[in-house]
Amino acid sequence: MDGDILRMGSMLSLREDEVTGVIIPETAWSRAEANYQLTLVGRLLSHRSGNFEALRNLLQNLIRPVRGMLCNMISEDRFCLVFNHQEDLRRALAMRPWTFDRNLILLQRVAPGEDPTTISLDWSPFFVNIHDLCYGQRSLDVVCYIGSSLGKWEDADCITPDVAWFEVVRIRVLLNATLPFKRALTLCSDTGAAAGV
Repeated sequence: MDGDILRMGSMLSLREDEVTGVIIPETAWSRAEANYQLTLVGRLLSHRSGNFEALRNLLQNLIRPVRGMLCNMISEDRFCLVFNHQEDLRRALAMRPWTFDRNLILLQRVAPGEDPTTISLDWSPFFVNIHDLCYGQRSLDVVCYIGSSLGKWEDADCITPDVAWFEVVRIRVLLNATLPFKRALTLCSDTGAAAGV
């Protein structure tokens, strides 16, 4: 059977009008790339499929895009959000993490030419509170090292030199949501001294 299909396919040939290419102006390519700059792809971190219509309504109500937003399913477990303005997309990313029906919503930007069905959707931002740092260890550098060791450093609420005087420092870190989270962390200096956090 496979041999017959291969034999029949080898007998096909393209006509002359099918061989000539279509010339697409550069402006059309740049408009297509601009659409990707305003697109997010997302999925629910769940083993079962969710109610897409309810999810779409929730996202519309949470984000409240000023210039509008299009939300479409692109595969069985993925959806895309296409915004009409950069500020709406920025606000949608800043408001993460979200949940729907007790499941985490993972969102990721789509780069021009990238296939949204193959993007790794495992990372989500979380706020992490750092407690019990000794006064001699409280500095912005130490906080950045702690955030980087947990995941991908994103932001700190108090990016100021006086971080040494806060009892609790809250940072925002991208964590792999498919892996177990760390409950505690032991800090060690390069001289060997250790402290628990």
